[in-house]
Amino acid sequence: MQQTAEEEIKTMLKEWGKFPAHAEADFNCLFNEVSTALQEGLTGGDLVFVIQNEFMNHFGEEGPAEDVAHIAGVISDWWLSKQSS
Repeated sequence: MQQTAEEEIKTMLKEWGKFPAHAEADFNCLFNEVSTALQEGLTGGDLVFVIQNEFMNHFGEEGPAEDVAHIAGVISDWWLSKQSS
């Protein structure tokens, strides 16, 4: 059974494992912000900002820059490929 786009985004973020959410609600905030950003057309560097903003909001500091840039790129590339197919 094929996952929905939302399920795929959630899977990518969970497998990434760098967002130290102690509660599912915290993780869902990250997921919701990333999903909304993609739907609004944000990708690449803009998505990095969205993810870093969630780190600041939840943990008071930025996340690991290289890791955040990597997952933002993976998700952006995946999203753009879905939009063109």
